[in-house]
Amino acid sequence: MGVKSGTKIALSLLLALLVALVVLWLVRAQIAASFAERYFRQHGVNSRIEIGMLGLSGASGRFALGPPDAPELAAETIELFFDPLRWQPYLVEVRLVNPVVRARVDDRGRVTLPSLQTWLDSLGQSQEKSPYVSDDLAIVFTGLRALLATPAGTVEIDGDAKIVRNRPVSLALRLKPGAFGWRGRNVRLEKGTLNLSEAGRMTVQVAGDYRDAMATVEGAVMNLDFERLAIGTDGSITAGASRASIALAGFRSADASGRDLRLQVTAPGLRFAGTVMETSRLQAQLNAAVLDAKARLTDVAVTLDARNLRASALDVMGEGDITLAATAAFPPDLVRTIRAFPVLAMEPPLVAAVGRNLGPLRIGLKARALRRGGRMEARLTAPLTVKASGGGVLRVVSLSLSGTPQALNGSLRAALRGGGLPPLSLVSPRFTWNGQSLIADAVLDGQIDFSALRGVRARLQGQAHYRDAAFRFTQARCAPAGLAALGPLAREIKGQVCPAKAPLFAFGPKGWSLDFEAREASGFLPLANAYVSATAAHLAFIGTGGLAGTVTVTAAKLADKAPVTRFNPEEGTGEITLANNVWRGNFEAHDGSGNNLGNISFQHAMATGAGSAHVEAPLVFAEGKLQPERLTSMLAMLRQAAGRADFKGDFVWNSTGFVSHTGTLAVRDFSFLSPMGRATAMDTTLNLTSLLPPATAPRQELRVGRLAWTIPFTNTTLNFAFSTTNLRLEQFGTDFASGRVALAPFTINPSAPSAISSTAALTGISLEPLIAVSNLSGKAALTGKVSGIVPFTAGPDGFRIKDGRLTSDGPGRLQLSRALWGESALKANAVQDFAFQALENLAFDSLTADLNSVEGGRLQIVFRIKGRSDPPKPQVAEVEVQDIVNGTVLQKPVPLPSGTPIDLTLDTSLNFDELLKSYAEAWSKSLEGLGAR
Repeated sequence: MGVKSGTKIALSLLLALLVALVVLWLVRAQIAASFAERYFRQHGVNSRIEIGMLGLSGASGRFALGPPDAPELAAETIELFFDPLRWQPYLVEVRLVNPVVRARVDDRGRVTLPSLQTWLDSLGQSQEKSPYVSDDLAIVFTGLRALLATPAGTVEIDGDAKIVRNRPVSLALRLKPGAFGWRGRNVRLEKGTLNLSEAGRMTVQVAGDYRDAMATVEGAVMNLDFERLAIGTDGSITAGASRASIALAGFRSADASGRDLRLQVTAPGLRFAGTVMETSRLQAQLNAAVLDAKARLTDVAVTLDARNLRASALDVMGEGDITLAATAAFPPDLVRTIRAFPVLAMEPPLVAAVGRNLGPLRIGLKARALRRGGRMEARLTAPLTVKASGGGVLRVVSLSLSGTPQALNGSLRAALRGGGLPPLSLVSPRFTWNGQSLIADAVLDGQIDFSALRGVRARLQGQAHYRDAAFRFTQARCAPAGLAALGPLAREIKGQVCPAKAPLFAFGPKGWSLDFEAREASGFLPLANAYVSATAAHLAFIGTGGLAGTVTVTAAKLADKAPVTRFNPEEGTGEITLANNVWRGNFEAHDGSGNNLGNISFQHAMATGAGSAHVEAPLVFAEGKLQPERLTSMLAMLRQAAGRADFKGDFVWNSTGFVSHTGTLAVRDFSFLSPMGRATAMDTTLNLTSLLPPATAPRQELRVGRLAWTIPFTNTTLNFAFSTTNLRLEQFGTDFASGRVALAPFTINPSAPSAISSTAALTGISLEPLIAVSNLSGKAALTGKVSGIVPFTAGPDGFRIKDGRLTSDGPGRLQLSRALWGESALKANAVQDFAFQALENLAFDSLTADLNSVEGGRLQIVFRIKGRSDPPKPQVAEVEVQDIVNGTVLQKPVPLPSGTPIDLTLDTSLNFDELLKSYAEAWSKSLEGLGAR
């Protein structure tokens, strides 16, 4: 009984245990659910878990984690699949049906599940590997709905996904259309898809609109296509081929201008490893149209062929070729702004040329680039060209770059030509950029017209600096420069532009400056027909909304270029200032020996080309100091001058030339030594109606108190007027030889002198001093006065008289030596001797002389004389009877009785040219005598 009883008890216990085990198996889902909920409560997670099935091959159920009304992670069905060949549960796949994820995305892109984040972070910190989970665990999402709370709004992502080894192997995700806004940016999403097939092909499509304060994009489309995409165990991504396209079909900037961009990229063998992207080759094509307030680009085409490309967040390495072609234009508002730039406004043709060439521009570029180890190299493989519709062409012949963005070196050769733009060339054999400043050795060669400056030519060499929007160019050495014309004032200007203390040229936010030394400068002054040379000056200009500056001339020489020299070289110094577009200057002229020659002040308006100048020359002449011949060779005859001459002149001009130039010359108590002797007490005030060339008003008066010739001229008065075409002597009178001489008016052309014709009116001229200073002195004597008219011409053939007639004013006396008649007078018979005796001592009551020039430079004089013989001692005619008888009475001289009446017509001639020569010799001796004193 005891044995049976014990056996029965044992069987009962075993049965009870089996029953208990059956019951536990039947309720295992409830136990597992309770266990799971207790696990999540311990981690502070609110959960609801239901296990629908739990077996050796798997399990199923549903769950929700997070707040009851809006769980952050939930699924209508969760299915767990175990490895059926293992005795212990070994999870190989998880399937979530209609899962819901509610997450937050902060402004830095970090994704969190607020109530689950602490638990999720703890899972991430665990380093243990579960023996119940396969390394190849697959997680499948079917009907996924992810709600992401972002700063821009809630984003919903729907679709299916499969993840193996924590890597996606298939995706079919869709972004739900919606509108989002964040920090002034607004996005309207029309379409967004991401598909990844298990064969390794991924496609991405995004379409929608975008708007911010700067721009609006309507109908933006982005397409990405990856083939044979594979994700490695290290997280690297590789693709056999990849293509990308981006189109911004309706880009509009804030001012309603627009852009149209399309980008296509192909990268076969693309590989991502963490943040590193690699490909053996990448080809990209960009087509764009850009229309905004600052630029208008159409037909933009960019191609990139990159090789051995490796890119990361920190660096890019590889090499490639770039080709660019585009058409660009500037908006009308910007063109108007540029054309209204104050400096440009001073040169209307330049404004017009700039306006024409701001039209459509065709841009072409081909280049090759290489980047290794943080360093890059790039160079043009063909000239970069920018062709304007106005005919201008910018051609960058060569450009090379090497280094890093913080230490970039390069070289450049470029030229601008055509379209009415100034021809400019720039060569920089070396420039460097350190990320903040640019330093470049540069040679600038060009020509430009600017306002009154026409044909500015220069070749400048130096160093350029750029930093913080400020630029300066420091000249290395003197460089040749030229200027075709300075308005109507000067032309053919050339010289040397040399460094000064300040940079040659600088500009920045506060304006610009120009500073240099001009040396060995020269040029032609057409209005004055003069040449300026040996000029040294310092030029300093600034521009701060307007143009201003100074030109300080420390040396200059002025020389006459007229066919007939008007003045001798002069020197000068002065200063010119520019303010409010008006030049103002003041110069002092001197002769190089310390003698001041005068002052000139002027002003010239750049905007209109109009100006004026005032000249004052208070000249003081003295022996041993300033002399007239120092001023001009035309006054070389005025030697040993003393006295004062004050000149004042005014010039007025406009953009086409001189409008007027007038002045006055006042001479007071002036004396000088002339070829005819010293002239004293000279006095005149000339009113000059023109200065270049000189011309006077009618009836200018010149007075000379005394001209100390052998026979002095006194009280000389001239009334005259002169210009470039004629010199008009309107009146001339002088006291001479106790009488007066006056000339009839006559005109000559100074630029082409010819013979002059006039008439000399003689009144009461004493003949005795005229004979005394001639070559007849000692052979003839004539007392008495004559008056008459002597018409004459004077020219290249000499001095000629025609139909001149002189008449004695009363009785006189004529004495002619027999020596005048030569040997014939010694062999004369008695009758002939009477004639010679009559001429030796003739007291006349009346005398007339008709004067005419004849051939051979002789002067024919026909005297008609009525008088008597008047020898010094009374004499009678005595004849010997014997001489009468033998017939020899007429063969011997017979004294002519005193008082014998004489009515004589004498036709004679004399060498008039020789007579004038004798007067000149007398003048010369007189001059030498005066000069010796």
